[in-house]
Amino acid sequence: MTVSSSIPVRLRRVPGYDHSELGIHVSELLQAVLDRDGPRKILVKPNLLKAGSDGLTCTHPLVTAEACQTLLDMGHHVAVGDSPAFGTARAVARKTGLADLLKPLGVDVVNLARPISTGLPFGHAVGISRHALEADLIVNLPKPKVHCQM
Repeated sequence: MTVSSSIPVRLRRVPGYDHSELGIHVSELLQAVLDRDGPRKILVKPNLLKAGSDGLTCTHPLVTAEACQTLLDMGHHVAVGDSPAFGTARAVARKTGLADLLKPLGVDVVNLARPISTGLPFGHAVGISRHALEADLIVNLPKPKVHCQM
């Protein structure tokens, strides 16, 4: 596992979830931070806290699907994963509609489980998901915290 001393972060204000415009924004943001070193194994990590009807706890499914489509178009191998607070990643993806958007893309949803004990520089060890450690790159698609816990 290689740790970069510089991690690119890109933000863009988008007025809504219009499918055609959203794809352009997501594609531009990802292409600005990803090099073209050939196919990589990429884990897309949205927030899949729980399947709620409020739309406030998860990364919008269209954002995740557009990121996956862009990465696939760039030639990468893509999986989506998280470790939800309630249920499994697949269950949350199914209930939020994300699974339906990913199915035609052939992208799997994985639960970030199967931890591997990983030593830290200061002597302690933590369990990190095997899926995260086996990825060449993790693309984090966070949801700004607006739910009742914040």
